[in-house]
Amino acid sequence: MERSADHSANDTRSEVQAKIADCQRIGVGESWLVSPEAETVEVLRLSPKKSERIGLFGRGESVHSEVFPDLSLAVDAVFA
Repeated sequence: MERSADHSANDTRSEVQAKIADCQRIGVGESWLVSPEAETVEVLRLSPKKSERIGLFGRGESVHSEVFPDLSLAVDAVFA
């Protein structure tokens, strides 16, 4: 996504929240939010009424999925 010079962080946050709401509406159970700036991966558990943070993972850690228990990903590999 391209960002213009006047594109605020609040606009981006609103866009992310709208995408999460779309995922909730269609029944997605988990969402991974990747932050290139912070080099983190945030995992959210989604239900039709709320989202709940499962974890926030940074370099040196591995991200694990509740939906796919055998899935694990090193955060360092995401930002390599």
